[in-house]
Amino acid sequence: MKRTTIKAGLCSMVVVLLWCLSATTGAYALNFDLGNGISLDWDTTLRYSVAQRIEDQDKKLIADPNSDDGNRNFDRWSLIKNRFDVLTEADLNFGEVGPLYNFGLFTRAHGWYDFVYNQSNDHDSPLTSNNISVAYDSFTDKTEKWHGRKVEMLDYFLYSGFDV
Repeated sequence: MKRTTIKAGLCSMVVVLLWCLSATTGAYALNFDLGNGISLDWDTTLRYSVAQRIEDQDKKLIADPNSDDGNRNFDRWSLIKNRFDVLTEADLNFGEVGPLYNFGLFTRAHGWYDFVYNQSNDHDSPLTSNNISVAYDSFTDKTEKWHGRKVEMLDYFLYSGFDV
C-alpha cells in the first residue's frame, strides 16, 4: 500500500488546519448500579491526531547512508502521524465487604493504531537502506509495534478502607 500524501496548496492547508482545530476529544462515562451495593464506573476517552511533514528531506542526512533512513521515510507533505487512541478506565466498587468498606478494583488501559506506521513508507533508496528484516520502504516490526499499534495495561489495583 502506498503512503498517504497531501499536496498542499494554500486552500487545502487552510481546510486541514480548520478541520484539525475543530476536532475535539471525546470523553464518555457510564455508571452502572449492579445491585447489592455494587457499582461500576467506566470512563473512556477517544482521540484522533494527525501530523504532516512540511519540509523537504535534509540533504545532509541523506548524504550519510548510516543515518538517512529516518529522513527518507517521509517525503514533504507526507503524513507522519495518523493515529487513533483509546484510553479506558473501569472502577468496580463492591461497597462494604466484611470489615472492609469502599472495597473495589480499578483498571486502566491505553491502546492506539497509527495508519502511517502500518503501511509502506516513502524511502526510495534500496542501496542505502539499513533495514535487513524488511523491505527498504517498510517499517521494521519493532517500529510498527511501538509506533503503529499497541494495547497496554497502565494500572490495575485493589483498594479499600478499613478501621484500625
